[in-house]
Amino acid sequence: MNQKTTAAALFCTIFLSVLFASCSSADDPVTMPESDSDQLADVTIMYYAHGGGNLDESIIGNLRQMYKAEPSSYENVKIAIEYKFSAKEAIPDTSVEWRMEELRNELEMHEEYADDELRNVDYILWMAPEGNSTFRFVLDPTKTLKEQAEGHYLEGKNADITNPDSLTNFINWAAKACPAKSYVLVLSDHGGGYRPDDDLDNENVATTRGIIYDPAHDGKHFSVVSLKKAIAAASIRPNVIYFDACLMNNLEYQFELKDLTDYIVASTFSVPDQGGIYNAFVECLSGASADMEYAFEKYIEYALKNWEVPGDTFPNYRDMTVTKTAAIDQLGKAMREFTDRLCDTYQNGTAEQKQKIDHVTKNAVKIHKRYPYYDIARYMEGMKKALPEVFDDAFWAELQTAFNSCIVGQYNSKYLLDHDYQVDYSVLLAIKGAYQELEWNFWYKKTIDYLRYYHPDGKFTTYRVENGNLEKDVEPDFTLKTYEEGVWGGTLESVYGALAFDKATGWSRWLLLNEQQPSLWCDKDFHTHLPNPIGE
Repeated sequence: MNQKTTAAALFCTIFLSVLFASCSSADDPVTMPESDSDQLADVTIMYYAHGGGNLDESIIGNLRQMYKAEPSSYENVKIAIEYKFSAKEAIPDTSVEWRMEELRNELEMHEEYADDELRNVDYILWMAPEGNSTFRFVLDPTKTLKEQAEGHYLEGKNADITNPDSLTNFINWAAKACPAKSYVLVLSDHGGGYRPDDDLDNENVATTRGIIYDPAHDGKHFSVVSLKKAIAAASIRPNVIYFDACLMNNLEYQFELKDLTDYIVASTFSVPDQGGIYNAFVECLSGASADMEYAFEKYIEYALKNWEVPGDTFPNYRDMTVTKTAAIDQLGKAMREFTDRLCDTYQNGTAEQKQKIDHVTKNAVKIHKRYPYYDIARYMEGMKKALPEVFDDAFWAELQTAFNSCIVGQYNSKYLLDHDYQVDYSVLLAIKGAYQELEWNFWYKKTIDYLRYYHPDGKFTTYRVENGNLEKDVEPDFTLKTYEEGVWGGTLESVYGALAFDKATGWSRWLLLNEQQPSLWCDKDFHTHLPNPIGE
């Protein structure tokens, strides 16, 4: 099913989970199977994953799903796997023994799972066995995951998975072990979207999460810079990059990776812990005979439907989009015109026009409760409604065409569709170049522990939030008390200004110019209705 965006939603989004895992420095640390280059597979899935502190059970479940695809699928699809377990000390509640006991209790409660490999916690050494271990192999559907994983652990089990050489090495190994007509790179772990303070080079490690987070290596993670470097250095060019991770469908990543692949699959909102549905993933790729657009259209529909819980009335904010990278350059040209008109009106327009722009920014649709990511399609639509004399119909039609040309497939959860909402790409918004991060109180969901501003000059200020009324539908009324000040290691100009997205669109001009604090609120966390893009 191919849900194209409409005038109400220009951008595209797809669910995917980002998988990253460690790799030793050797080119061929694990014996590869014999392969005949004349007998190329249609598709090779290159699955690179890391547990990320709390995802080991889910990702092991994803690996087991791969063995459950229709047997005929493996005639056309080969799968190369590398997976690194979380560090023991990074596991919530720290105790591996406690976690194993919890899983055994779950087995007893769900007897129907007793014979299911997905729930058999004893068949493979949990955390393998002490954490940080990494295995690598080519999937053999005639064997079990246990049989393949045991004996295929890489040396240097505590390797830095976020080193670009680690990912490059895995891609090269996978292409040699499983030569194919097309390659799909799956990256699975926690995803964190794009922030400049997360996009520092390897010498300047941020303290917050970027794409992949490895607690065993001082919190290092992939940035858009290091990810681009890793993929560009590989011996093959992946036809698809699929992020099985949260928050990765933002324009900052789309533009940066556009020349390294033909398609990008990602989610704007969060991905559920279960992540992708990999038996269906394998079957869709096999059935399409490497027709990627058709395969992923089928897959994202299947995945989104399987993320639904029958009878659940809780707001389900899930999505997935397939982006065709060949169309991104045209989108950049249209967005530059939008940015030019927005900045010119804000600086040189009437007081009424500026007030309308501020109103749209104040009510921008925030994607995540913690991070400063906003739905760019709704934001631009709000500007169009507020200032039709600036964003005329002819220009609006060009902008829509540019956005829709990027979208090969898009699927949203039933909750979003029932509310006439199609989420699209996210982008960073800021006030005078400063963007914020909110740390919510874990136990009291409607209170904030602190608010941190990352300033354009590379400094940051952390405020404790005191005496606050933080209800969504009440005007915020709270006291900010300076708690901490420091530097985050870069500047908005040097980091964001170096992005391909900013070079194409000049978006940082608006980040520096805007004087209105974008909305701090993410509606899904307050269980409210979806907002009108201009706050009416």
